[in-house]
Amino acid sequence: MNKFVSALAVLTVGGTVLASGVATAAAAPGSSNAHKPHKVARSTSAAHGKATPLKSTTAAKASAKASATPKVNAGDSVTAKQYNFLSYRALDADTDTLGGNGTRVQLWDDAGSDAANQTWVYTSTDTVGLYKINNLASGRSLDADSDTIGGNGTTVQLWDDLGTGQANQLWWLIDTGYYDVDSGNELFKWQNYQSGRVLDADSDTIADNGTTVQLWDDLGVDAYNQDWEF
Repeated sequence: MNKFVSALAVLTVGGTVLASGVATAAAAPGSSNAHKPHKVARSTSAAHGKATPLKSTTAAKASAKASATPKVNAGDSVTAKQYNFLSYRALDADTDTLGGNGTRVQLWDDAGSDAANQTWVYTSTDTVGLYKINNLASGRSLDADSDTIGGNGTTVQLWDDLGTGQANQLWWLIDTGYYDVDSGNELFKWQNYQSGRVLDADSDTIADNGTTVQLWDDLGVDAYNQDWEF
């Protein structure tokens, strides 16, 4: 990575609450987090599908104090964990397969700030909103398996970083325009550059640790298993 920028410096408050009304969704059936409500509210005027720089995670506080959008340069990096909105589990690189290419990517209970396999480095490219995502523990890139990339259910794994010209390892950060009422964090989608499909937590296995993470057609802003927060 060319340059590391403090997550606190880059993940600043942005936007304001523009519309009233709160939507509520049920937690994943059987989930350890099932008691936690899933409530979303409109946070920005951005239309769903718009790529955005990694600049804002706390839209709910923006009405109290807003800050300017920081300049994003190619090679700037942010290190942070991220969580699936439906399960509230962390994006996780399987420690049993972490030593080589093909590492399984899954959801798992948050193991704390020292869990490097659940920590990710987001490096900006020279295109605004387009990122490389590398696992802190292994250094390998979040990769959409080229053998299965032609359809829904594409395997998401870790693979050696093949550079910014490797389309299946590039990800658009998509602003949904909504935030998590409970945490105040903005909700995003990650869209794979090559396939156009989004990072998806398999709804059939989302109630448990080890939830499969895959690519799937974008099902819209209320597909909470495709929504992510930092």
